[in-house]
Parts: sequence; C-alpha cells; structure tokens
Amino acid sequence: MNTEHVIDFLPLHTLAELARALGIDADLLTKVTESSSRREFYVEHKIPKRNRKRHNEYRTVWQVRDRALADAHKALNRRFDIFLRDVIPDFPHKAAHGYVRGRSTRTNAEVHCGSPLLLRADIQDFFPTISAARLNSVFRTVGLQPEVAKVLASFATIDDSLPLGLHSSPLLANLVCAGVDDRLQSLAVAHGCHYTRYADDLAFSGERSVPTRIDVESELAAEGFTLSPRKFRVTKLGQAHFVTGLSVSDPKGPHIPKALKRRLRQELYFVRKYGLRDHIGRVNYSSFQSGINKIDGMLRYVGGIERKLGKELRAQWLAVLTKEKSGPSYAPQFNLASRPVTFYVDETEMPSRDGKILALACVAMEEITSVADVTKAVLRRYHVDPFTTGRKKKLKGLHYADSPEELRADYVRELGSLPIRAYVAYDLVDSYIDYRAAYLSLLGGQLASLFVGYDRAEVRVVFEENSQVTLPAVTDLVTKIYRELETKNSKRPLALPSVVNGKKGEEPNLAVPDYLLGVFGAFAAAEMPKPESATDIAKSENAAETARKRFERLRDKYRLIRGKPERRWYSRKVPFSPWPDGSPKGRTAAAEGTEWP
Repeated sequence: MNTEHVIDFLPLHTLAELARALGIDADLLTKVTESSSRREFYVEHKIPKRNRKRHNEYRTVWQVRDRALADAHKALNRRFDIFLRDVIPDFPHKAAHGYVRGRSTRTNAEVHCGSPLLLRADIQDFFPTISAARLNSVFRTVGLQPEVAKVLASFATIDDSLPLGLHSSPLLANLVCAGVDDRLQSLAVAHGCHYTRYADDLAFSGERSVPTRIDVESELAAEGFTLSPRKFRVTKLGQAHFVTGLSVSDPKGPHIPKALKRRLRQELYFVRKYGLRDHIGRVNYSSFQSGINKIDGMLRYVGGIERKLGKELRAQWLAVLTKEKSGPSYAPQFNLASRPVTFYVDETEMPSRDGKILALACVAMEEITSVADVTKAVLRRYHVDPFTTGRKKKLKGLHYADSPEELRADYVRELGSLPIRAYVAYDLVDSYIDYRAAYLSLLGGQLASLFVGYDRAEVRVVFEENSQVTLPAVTDLVTKIYRELETKNSKRPLALPSVVNGKKGEEPNLAVPDYLLGVFGAFAAAEMPKPESATDIAKSENAAETARKRFERLRDKYRLIRGKPERRWYSRKVPFSPWPDGSPKGRTAAAEGTEWP
C-alpha cells in the first residue's frame, strides 16, 4: 500500500477513527448518521425532466445546507477514491467514464467512434437503487470493519438510497457497479464489440453485432439493477450516432452536434453585426447577463471537445467581449441567508531553484470561535507540559517557523479536523517591482474569486501585521474589488468587507494560514536537490517524508492553489505535487494542474 498518499481505512474500527481519517468533525458525523430526518442537513430539489414526453416526471437532486458537511463529502470522495484505487486492482473499471478523474463524456464517446453499430441503453433509477444496506455490503467486501462500514453507508445515503447531488455519490456508485461493468464488459467481448458506462448511460458498439435487450436486461438484473424500458436504441452508421451527447460517426474522434455548432456561429455572426446587447435582446434569454453567460458556457464546452474549433470561436467571442467591455458574471442570489465569514490572510517567503517565492494564504472561516478555542488549547497544552521542548517564553502565539516539531505535529493534527478552507497563491518576487506589489497582486487575485464564492456573506478580512503592506493599501484593494463586482451586479458579499490589521496574539486564528503556508512550503520544496553527505541526505529524506505526511493530512483543506510561475492552478481534482527539483518552472506542459487563464 502506498502509505505516502493513501489513508488506510482497513484498520479503522470506530466512528471517531473514521472521522479523523476523513478529516471531519466526529460530532458532525454522529449528528448526520443518527438524525431521524436528513432534511435538516440537506435540501431537496425536484428538477423536471427535459424530455417533453416526460413533463410530469422529475429528477431529485440533493444539496448540502452546511459548508462543513459539503467539505466532509468532498473529503470522503477524494480520500476514499485514493484508498479504493490502492486496494482494488483496476478501480475504477476501465469501462466507467462518468465522474472519473482523467475521463469525460469525450473519452466515453471516443471508444465508439466510427463503429457501424451502436446500442444505447439506460439503467432505471440508478442512484435510488443503491441502498445503505447494499453499500454496507460492498464496504464489507472491500475489507472495512463492521462499524465503519455501517457508519459510512449511513453517512453516504439519504432516505436509504444513494442521493444524486452529493460529491461522494458518483464514486460510490462506480464502486457498486464494478460487478455490473465486469458482466457487461464480458457480454461486449462475446459479441466482439466495445462497452462503456457514463453513470447510468450504457453504450455498446461493434462491427457486426451488439447485445440484445434480453442480454443486457439479464446482466443488470443479476446485479440488482433494472434496464430502462424507454431508452434502448440500436442505430447504424449513417443514422444519428450519438454517445453522451456527442456524434461518434467519424472514426477520427467525437464531434459536437452540428445544430449546436450552427447556433454558435449564428450567435457570433449576429453579435458582431448588431452588437452584443441588441442581439441578446432579440433572442429569448432571460436577461442580458444570462445571455452572455449562456454563450460563454457553450463555447467553453465546445473547446473541451473540439479544441481547434473552440479556439477559433472563442477568439471571436473574446474580441466581442473586449470591444463591448463585458464578460461572464452571475447575479447575487438574494434568497441566500447571510452568514458571517472571516478571511484570515498571511504570507511567507520561501526559497526555490528559480528564486525567492512569495506565498500567500487566505483561509475562510465561519466558525471562528471554535477554531480559536482549538488554537489556544494547543498552545496552552504545549506551555503547561513540563516535558515539551523549545523556547516557551518567547513563543507568545502559534508561529510555524518558531514552533518545535512536537508542537507543529500537534497543531497540524488538530487542523486536519477543523472547518477551514484555504486558498494559496505564490509567485516569484522578482516578477514584481517590489514585495508590496507582489503581495497585493496575489491577494487581489485571491479576493476577487473569494468574494464571488461567498455571495451574500458578511465578510471580514484580517491580514497579518506587515511592515511592508499597510492597512490603507489592503483596504483600497478590497474596496476596488468589491466596487467592480457591484458595478457588474456580480455575486459578492452582502456589504463592503471590513479590513483588520491583526497580530497573532490578538487574532489567534492567524496561526491557521501561517501553519498552512509552513506545511505547504515544506511539501512544495520536498524534491529540492539533496546535500552530499550521508548524514545530511538522511535528514533531508526524513524531513521530506514528514512534509509529505503533513501535507496529505491537510490536503483537503487546500481548496485551490495558484502557481503563477508555472501558470497553473491545482485543486482536489488536479492535485498539487512538489516542485520538480525545487523549481516551480520545472513543470512541463504534461504536468498535472490546469493552465492558468
């Protein structure tokens, strides 16, 4: 087992151990699993089916009410995914393309391109068919202990079924469907054809034959699923050959439907001819801004499927937006309840092979009192323990650089379960006129997206006292960003955020971004060239292992990491890894991470 990147769920026996492994609060896990009504934690949305023939039918989608609980499902999704990939050979199944990292509707369609015969079918009531008992059984088969399997199955389900809408549901559905995929893959091989599954959408393609309805129905029934009676269709090349919305008639690769291409070209022609506002006024969009958002979204989708066409159309679109000084924006959601949120900001400088790096962390907290209590408790525990080491008298607050290793380990352990969200950005200091310009640039990039993300919240920004960055400078930056969002009527905080210049002694929660930067910096530089002596090499390797373990413990707390030297950003889906040989610019074009726009 690759213990460096995986959390082993097999030895866990209790709810408390499971909560720690997932990095969530044990009390929260207990409340959810023991609740008589999950509706106090989740909101139910009934979305009508788009098919006109099914106008009285709807799809039930669940939304988490609380951000801490949403983070818990995201942590379950990422950590359990890594665990499953380690303990189950070939997981996820090669035929599964839905909600799998590195796979998509495009990869799902590519398998079937150019095939003379195509069969498309659906699993009926896919998510609701997966019950808590069924999940429990699968977890036990994987090797989880009885209590952990039971708690996890309860936590992942609502009203005794796997809910559509939660981050962990697709992963668990793919786990349950491993047997289905094996059966249908064998069925496809028997017919000399290909098979893929995207959630509940099944596709078979071949040269001479594809499975019959009875074949597919029987294999699904053997695994406890039902074939949808309405969605079973076999087409020949020359007919409408589509898989997950993409044309697969061309053996060279999938294509966007011609109707969508035609519509986009017409849209761009008319916005250039009549102007953006005039054209959108002629079309049945609910508002001017929704029209811009809709066109922009369609162009992004096209670019993800047909890159050459997408690049061509997007260049035309960006020219229009630049000329008319417009862009995608989303109006505030006035139905959202206001809530207080504090952004704690700290920065650090760290070495790299490319020069000095300035890294800035912005940590969003809603439960500031509970986080502060934990921080104070850790510091007091360190001070009152007569056997802890270090210069206790000089350590007034928690500061990563001044903390001995035992204190670092203790606080990092606590941070793993706290309700915090961290956003990190870094760049080479020499890329700017001075330190102040670098700081404000990184902070501005962070706050611009965070203000949108925390729509209708009552925001306070607390930044670490810094001789080179003044309170008026940060206040002016916050005001500028907020006013720009206000002018565009974009999502934004309820009012202009207040700004506080804080000290760790007065604002104990400033220790959180400080520590997260310390852990991040040690991990980012974990692959720096090692020294020459055997003793120094051993120390370096031990330090690198510690850095990796600590970062992995906190990885789910880092929601977004922006690396400006390599022009890439990293998230849960595109994980951050150490700089190659300590060089941020050492990332190649093939490196993990999404290119910075």
